[in-house]
Amino acid sequence: MVDTVALLVRELLANPGVSAVLGDRVYGGSFPEDAAPPFAVVRGVSHSLTAPPSMEWWDSTVTIDIHSNDPIESISVATKAAVHAASLEDVYPEGAVASVRLRDILSIEDGAFTPTRSRNIVTVAITARNN
Repeated sequence: MVDTVALLVRELLANPGVSAVLGDRVYGGSFPEDAAPPFAVVRGVSHSLTAPPSMEWWDSTVTIDIHSNDPIESISVATKAAVHAASLEDVYPEGAVASVRLRDILSIEDGAFTPTRSRNIVTVAITARNN
C-alpha cells in the first residue's frame, strides 16, 4: 500500500504556494507540541482495498489540517493544498496514484489553543497502488 500521508507531506513541501507560507512545517501523523502556526498536519483517516480480494489498489482518506492564527491565511493555504492534492494523479517511485477526489474543506475556529487558531481541514480520497 502506498503511504499516502508521506506522499502528501512530500508533495506539499515541494509546492511553492504552500511552502511560501508554511516553510518546512508540514508534518505527517502529528505535530510537535512546540509547533508554532502556521503549519499543516497530514493524517491518514482510513485505508481499504478498492476491490477485494485484489491487493493492488487501495482507497485512502487523508486529511490536511491547516493551523494558523489568521483565518484568511488558513483558508488560503487550505485552498492551495486542495488544488495541489487534486493534481497528484501520477506515477511516483513508491506507487501510482490513479485518482484524487476532494471530499470536503471544513473551517474551524479552535479555542482549545491560546490564541484561538483558525483551522481548515481538507479531506481527500486517494486511490493508489504500489509499483
